[in-house]
Amino acid sequence: MPKQNLQCPFCPKVSSHGAGLASHIRSSHPQQHESWLHSHRSGQTAATAVNMSDGLEGIIAGLEQQKSAIERALSALRDIESPGPASTPVPKQTQSGVASKRRGGISAEGRRRLAEAMKRRWALKRTAVQAKKSARRKAA
Repeated sequence: MPKQNLQCPFCPKVSSHGAGLASHIRSSHPQQHESWLHSHRSGQTAATAVNMSDGLEGIIAGLEQQKSAIERALSALRDIESPGPASTPVPKQTQSGVASKRRGGISAEGRRRLAEAMKRRWALKRTAVQAKKSARRKAA
């Protein structure tokens, strides 16, 4: 019996072992793995084995399978890329009905407190470094 090559239904990957194909699909196509596994176990998938010893017809059949796998993969990617209108954020409306622009930022009081905190932080670091240097000089 000639060795059969199994084609991944989602990409051009070919495997000569069923376990290798299952492992490839599980690792490279995790989102499609469950549905593939379910359909594969129930026997709903078309034959993915391509006998390359059939010559030109076998090659054509393999290319057709790759083409359909690529089309399915593209379709799945398009579904992922455009999730639909439910997940698009809706801007908040003001009383006038116009979407408001976010005017984030920090208040003058907050900026002043932040500047003071940073000055204290760097002063502590500076004194720690100076104390370390003076300890080294005394030790030397």
